Amino acid sequence: MDNNEMLRKMRAGRFIENNGKVLRTVNILRHKYEKLKDVRYALDTEMSETEYLDCINYLTEAGYIALRDIASKEPANIADDDYARLEAKVTAVGIRLLGGAINDEMVKA
Repeated sequence: MDNNEMLRKMRAGRFIENNGKVLRTVNILRHKYEKLKDVRYALDTEMSETEYLDCINYLTEAGYIALRDIASKEPANIADDDYARLEAKVTAVGIRLLGGAINDEMVKA
């Protein structure tokens, strides 16, 4: 196995683990929205901002979290908005994933 292949596998493993960390952190107050900026502060400092945003993007696209603008309370998208202006809440599908009712190989729940 060459160095590039080892690096790719390390990043893939971190992505799966990071997805679980982010989802569990957003789930702290299951029935309320959490500011993404606050979620970022609560996470391991070894997770880069890019890795964090990759997780937010995946978890949103997979339907595990819902995003909205903090000020307007309107639905938002990580691709269009600064994450410091957004908040997230775990969806019913995300709760099912965390509870073990469903499985996603991309999230270490």
